[in-house]
Amino acid sequence: MDQQGWKLRLVILWLLQIIDYFIYILFLSSSGTINTEVNATGAIIFLIMCVMVWLSFVIKPSISRWLSIFFAVPLVILKTIGTVVGLASSRPGVFITEAWGFLAALLIIWYGIKIPKKVND
Repeated sequence: MDQQGWKLRLVILWLLQIIDYFIYILFLSSSGTINTEVNATGAIIFLIMCVMVWLSFVIKPSISRWLSIFFAVPLVILKTIGTVVGLASSRPGVFITEAWGFLAALLIIWYGIKIPKKVND
């Protein structure tokens, strides 16, 4: 697979994180647990994910690799906490949403590591 294919996979995984974020916000708003801190933190996380969608496809693979890993590691930590909280709070929707967001974040790290350094033509 060439570098564009790897970069496209990273873009799709970052888009999945955005979809996961929207679904999570829908669950929070339906339960009435959204507050100002969630809005401010969520806005920053959402901005990072949107920028990473664009950067993953536009910049060189060597830079895209490290940016994806750098921003996905804290995302894995946040998704781990969200998965545990979703499981502990007996809200299966939050648990499922955070669990597949966790898996997508792990795949971002995996594909970030596995991007080939050179194109073999």
